[in-house]
Amino acid sequence: MKTILFVCATLYTTHLAAQTMRYFEVGLRIEPNSENYDGRDSSFIVAASDALLLAEIEAELALPPSERVKHISGPLLAGNGTFNHNGNFWFNWHLAPNEWRLSDFSIELCDGRPYTDIEQDLNYWIGNVGTFCPWSSYIKREVSQPVSVKDPLKGTFFTLSIYPNPARSETTFSWDMPESGPANLQIADREGRLEINMHLGILPQGPYTKPISTTALTPGVYVATIEANGKRRSNLFVVQGE
Repeated sequence: MKTILFVCATLYTTHLAAQTMRYFEVGLRIEPNSENYDGRDSSFIVAASDALLLAEIEAELALPPSERVKHISGPLLAGNGTFNHNGNFWFNWHLAPNEWRLSDFSIELCDGRPYTDIEQDLNYWIGNVGTFCPWSSYIKREVSQPVSVKDPLKGTFFTLSIYPNPARSETTFSWDMPESGPANLQIADREGRLEINMHLGILPQGPYTKPISTTALTPGVYVATIEANGKRRSNLFVVQGE
């Protein structure tokens, strides 16, 4: 009986460990004096909890940085995923946790830079390419949960989360109201054309969610904005076709 309990406890602990999300800084080997260099191209953050992927990551981290030759490759999603940033700059995209891989070879189409390419042309990268595989990337180090990194808008107002993202028929917007007051939700396309303008009334202090049907929206990338008491928070999301 003790043996059975020990095995069960071990399996349970292993299961919990496998479910614990861990975060890693991905560095890019780009010379600062290279063409069109921007400091925000130097790194980005990825997340993983899959045991096999974590084993690959740890094997890379055991090597000297110069010998870490496997690059990152994975599907692009809109929004920062609550973790993708470079310093105080939060990207409007992220790689799907556990769906990215460490690769030896990738097609050139998905090679690029985090800020200069992806951030500056999200509609093309998310809607057309769909994958990011920067050839010069490598696992640089493990970092603590990135939401602890100071975001200029965190704490002073709220964060806006969108799930599911990408969406097909419906998605839900979530945010925290720091104080009660009037709120408004707007959804615009990438050209700034307003598709939805919804007055939410006077909302109480605390967490709030609002499900929205996306069936009337053409597949593509949209900007959602919550405005409350004169303050705004925006995030990108994608509507997929059926």
